[in-house]
Formats: sequence, C-alpha cells, structure tokens
Amino acid sequence: MHEAQTIVIPQAFGVGKPVIASAATGNLDLVTDGVDGRLVPPRDLAAWATAIETLLTDSSLASRLGAAAQRTARERFALEHTIRRTIELYQSILGRTTFSSLPH
Repeated sequence: MHEAQTIVIPQAFGVGKPVIASAATGNLDLVTDGVDGRLVPPRDLAAWATAIETLLTDSSLASRLGAAAQRTARERFALEHTIRRTIELYQSILGRTTFSSLPH
C-alpha cells in the first residue's frame, strides 16, 4: 500500500464491507472490480448510481463482495502481512536476504 492511498478501503474490507470506489490510481491497487468491490469511472454519475443501487438491492452480491473483501483484508492488510512486507523492503534496501527474527 502507498502512503497516498486511503485507509478507508482496507478498513471497510476488514469489517466485510464491499466498497464502491473511483477507478483512480490508488484505488486500482486496492479494489478488484467485481471481486471485493466495484470500481467506477470518477466522473460517470450514471455508473456511480448504478453501482450504488446494485449493492443496495442485490443483497446476495453485496454479501459475496463483502466476504471477498474480508478475505482480501486478511491476506493483504493484516498486521503480520504488513510487518513481513516492511521487513522485505528493508532487506531489499540493505541487500540482505534474511533476518533471524522474521515472523512465520
């Protein structure tokens, strides 16, 4: 995740809520359209309205996207994952391949 990205999407995913987000740079890295949320063109009001209406009226779809969103949160945004990615970044910067205290 990049510093400029919103924290709201991972938080919503963490509690099993799908999101509707604009198909903009940071969001494209977080949301997989039709899997754990919906991505819509930023200025396309009709697309936004359709996406909102669909999630409000299709509870089965909202539940499926929400469950997938929660899995995404566990796989990509959990503390252990963040720690591992941070350590891997430091390793690449330092040119090392292992740390003895790397969590498993």
